[in-house]
Amino acid sequence: LFLARRDLASVIAGAAADDQPPLYYALLHLWQRIGDSPFIARFLSVIISMLVVAMAYALARRLLSPRAARNAALLTAFAPFQIYHAQEIRMYALLALTLLAYVHSLSSFAKQGQDRELRELATISLSAALALYTHNLAVFTLAAANVYFLLRRDGRALKRLLFAQAIAVLLFLPWLVNLPAQLAKI
Repeated sequence: LFLARRDLASVIAGAAADDQPPLYYALLHLWQRIGDSPFIARFLSVIISMLVVAMAYALARRLLSPRAARNAALLTAFAPFQIYHAQEIRMYALLALTLLAYVHSLSSFAKQGQDRELRELATISLSAALALYTHNLAVFTLAAANVYFLLRRDGRALKRLLFAQAIAVLLFLPWLVNLPAQLAKI
C-alpha cells in the first residue's frame, strides 16, 4: 500500500527495489483512485480472483465439458489458496489469472488451424508478458508448455510457441535490467 500510494514512476522504481515486478503495484496504484482503505485495496484481489474462477471455467469448458467447467469453477472458488489470495494485497491472484490466460491461449492455439493462429500467438505473447511482469517465477510455468509440445513431437507448434515467447520476452525486456538484482534478494 505504501508503494502504491506514490506516483507511478516511484511505484516502478520501488518495485525495482523490491523482489517482484511492477504490474500488481501499478494496478494497485491505479485502483487506489477509488480509495485507499485496506478494504478497497483488498477488493482489487477479490475482483481478480473472481476473474480467475471465470477463467478456470472457460479453460475447463474448452478442454473438457460444461459439467467439468462448472466443477472446475466451483473447486477454484472454494480452494483455500484461492480464498486466501483473494483477500491478500499481493500479486498472487493476478499471477493465477495471467497464467490461466496463458494456458487458455495455449489450448486454443493447440486446437486451432492456421486461420486463427496469429491471434492465438498474440494472446500467448501478451499473457506471458503480463505473467512475467507479475511474478519473477512465472517463467517456469510458461516454459512447461514447451515441454508439452516437445513430448507431442510437434516441432511446428513448438517453433511458433517459441516465437510467441520471444515476443513476450521483448515486451518484458525493459524490466530485465532489474531482474538480476531482484533475484539476488530472493
